[in-house]
Amino acid sequence: MTEYADFDALLGPEAVDDADDVVLSGGRTVRVRGLSRFEWFLAGKKVPDGDANAFETVLISMGMVAPEMTEKQAEKWRKQPGTYPDVSKVSDAIRRLTGVDEGADKSDLREVRSEPE
Repeated sequence: MTEYADFDALLGPEAVDDADDVVLSGGRTVRVRGLSRFEWFLAGKKVPDGDANAFETVLISMGMVAPEMTEKQAEKWRKQPGTYPDVSKVSDAIRRLTGVDEGADKSDLREVRSEPE
């Protein structure tokens, strides 16, 4: 007989957000974390449809742990010339930790829907 998880088990140690250090140019280090599914959808609601710039600003402000950033600070950082590589590293790390990066494995979905790889 299958033993199913109770609600408390769903919030156990496995469900804790992971965080990671990101080394930026010049050896500077920041700490980021993945967003919860709730936060991901909340971020989407905070921006106009299809505005990837606004979404990345919200994503960084929500996922940056050290230093913490407001949306205005994240936008200012993103607009600063020469920061593209660092902003990209941070944004990519937050997406990866959230589980929505471009390389996220979709093979489980193909198996469920019987699609060829």
